[in-house]
Amino acid sequence: MTSLPTLFISHGAPPFALEPGKAGTLLYAAGKRLPPIEAVLIVSPHWMTSGFSVMTAPTPTTIIDFGGFDPQLEHIAYPTPGHPIFAEIT
Repeated sequence: MTSLPTLFISHGAPPFALEPGKAGTLLYAAGKRLPPIEAVLIVSPHWMTSGFSVMTAPTPTTIIDFGGFDPQLEHIAYPTPGHPIFAEIT
């Protein structure tokens, strides 16, 4: 398997989605300069399981893995196509 370009961006605290501030503007601008994205890998330390799993759905759902913040955050969705074949080979 060939290596893919990789970029790590911490999401920050959940309220960042509603009030991105200066960092949000800079991240948005940086994203516009990136080449087309083939896949996004999200790793959550909040999801408690024994072992790990990879979502292989062709249309994955948004997982809310936090609580105690502005209720608007529980209704944000990130509709995006999955990549089942890529997920199967990881």
